[in-house]
Amino acid sequence: MNNILDSYRMKIPLLLIFFLPIVFTNCNKNPPSETSQGRVPASEIKYEIEAKKKCNKGDIYECVNAGDYLRLAENIPEAKKFYKKACEAGEMVGCLSLGYIEEENGNIVEAKRLYLKACEAGEMSGCRFLGELEANNGNKENGKKFYSKACDGGDKLGCYNLGWLLEREGNISEAEIIYSKGCNSQNNFTCFNLISLGNKEQIKGNIAEAKRLYSKVCDAGRSHGCKLIGDLEIKKGNIKRARKWFNKACDLGDNNSCKALMKMKKP
Repeated sequence: MNNILDSYRMKIPLLLIFFLPIVFTNCNKNPPSETSQGRVPASEIKYEIEAKKKCNKGDIYECVNAGDYLRLAENIPEAKKFYKKACEAGEMVGCLSLGYIEEENGNIVEAKRLYLKACEAGEMSGCRFLGELEANNGNKENGKKFYSKACDGGDKLGCYNLGWLLEREGNISEAEIIYSKGCNSQNNFTCFNLISLGNKEQIKGNIAEAKRLYSKVCDAGRSHGCKLIGDLEIKKGNIKRARKWFNKACDLGDNNSCKALMKMKKP
């Protein structure tokens, strides 16, 4: 069983990636209960018992799993005990899970302490969660600091959150740097935001700037950026240049660009 923390680690509604990027506050954090009564299937109860036994024998990650099963059963006090045991033994996922429960219950100071502990131990999602708490409670500078640490440590959503916070503040050039960094690290979310910046420039009539931003996405191996430049060249009547970009997009797997090339080859 995957740790329940994974069920809220991804906080971006996917459609909003394309249309309305936001700084996430507590989207999709709540793990699902099996039923409205908080019961779990017999097989889950069996695994819970096994996880508890292994935890008590010193298998610390099984303490996290035991906490997960208990949380699914809505036995939060018992879940906290197992998460705390894992956290105190150095399993940072236990700290994060416990921190989220504290955040959920309004114990923000304790949640921050637990997220910070995980962050300082190298668990980058802890840095991001702490950044979210800081940013959402009005401390944008601290939020950016922890988002930046998460981003530098390889947390993709940390890069996304940092870039979007900078963009909201009007620091477009800084946001672009962060989005580019994320996009070059194969982070689709930040690639989409680079495209969004390009779309805004296109709407304003800044075609050269739009192409520059799209090319960053294309150079990062994302076919949509290449196709968008091809579309712009078609509008300008630059068939040869358009073919070049459609070729690149097609090679990267964009079927529409492949179809466009076929049409361009017809007499």
